Amino acid sequence: MEEIDEKRTILQESQNRGLMLGAIHSSVYVILYFFIPSKITGFSYLCFIIALNVGYNLYHGFSYRKEIGGFIDFGKVFQLTFFTLLISGGIASLIIPVAISLVDTNFSEVMAQSQFDTSIYWAKKFGAPQATIDEMINKMDLEELKKSFSLVRLILGFGVAAIFYALTGVINGFIVRRSQPEIM
Repeated sequence: MEEIDEKRTILQESQNRGLMLGAIHSSVYVILYFFIPSKITGFSYLCFIIALNVGYNLYHGFSYRKEIGGFIDFGKVFQLTFFTLLISGGIASLIIPVAISLVDTNFSEVMAQSQFDTSIYWAKKFGAPQATIDEMINKMDLEELKKSFSLVRLILGFGVAAIFYALTGVINGFIVRRSQPEIM
């Protein structure tokens, strides 16, 4: 009976924290989309999201451990982190882009152009020869890039992200866990 209550508590904690993290992700995504859409497909945004996810979950993992008496095993930390990120990722990766595309019918075009511009930027930044950049520009098809932002591709992207959520759960599990000392 106690295990069921604790499991429900972990799921409730994950839900609450996932909704909060999803709201943070959504706010950042919407602000960037409407003001600086090129940043959404950029490397700095990815780094920001990774740091936010790891930091948020570490902070709340330690807080939860403290709330329940100072000891928590790896599995519970993994569940707390994974479900938090899954809920947050569902909001930020699926719901928000679909909602934006309902408001702004040019969503896929804007994102495709942003991805195109980001690719060219990084090619130049890493010193690619102009001939290579020109060839890259000729080979890139904006219509094909637009398909990357279809609902099916967003769902596939969410599936790939779930693998990284699990990896983050493993890392956080090793960092946050603390076993109760055995008394001999």
